[in-house]
Amino acid sequence: MRKRGITNLKNGLLISHLLHSISMFQRTYLILRMEMNWFLKAKHFMYIWLIEPINLSYWAKTQRNRGVLQDLFKSLIALFTIPEDQFEAKKENFFNQEVLWIAEKLSKVLENRQWAVGDNLTYIDFQLFEAEEILRNYNPEAFTTPVGLKKHNENFVNLPAIKKYQSSDKMIARPFYPPGMYRWG
Repeated sequence: MRKRGITNLKNGLLISHLLHSISMFQRTYLILRMEMNWFLKAKHFMYIWLIEPINLSYWAKTQRNRGVLQDLFKSLIALFTIPEDQFEAKKENFFNQEVLWIAEKLSKVLENRQWAVGDNLTYIDFQLFEAEEILRNYNPEAFTTPVGLKKHNENFVNLPAIKKYQSSDKMIARPFYPPGMYRWG
């Protein structure tokens, strides 16, 4: 119980610092977003990128992008775990409302960057590449529109070590997940 209190204190200080460093509009939006999504994303609500105009440190940018990427993965997993009897009826609507909007926002952030956090390759880029490949294979038509994601995907694939690995017999293109774990992948 004590450890949980310390964690809540740290989160409270982080939220307090965050709220003091953003504009009134962003602060109001963040608080509303927190209240609306508290039960869904209690740990990850502050990673939503409303703070793009603020000059964040490298670590904060990395954590923010990691959080957005985690939201994308959660949406993809939720899509793949829709009950069998409801999947066909819900998959298109769920993809457009829960997955595509995050991919489009992420793509906008990536349009003017070589890598997810800036000029340096980080672990976020490896996770992002995985998400891009899942999106590209799940819905190829939807992957043609997000320019930033496509550019990042091409930059990543053209890295010499990645290119060498993908052409080797160690590369396993599919399945993305262990068989039977999710409906797709």
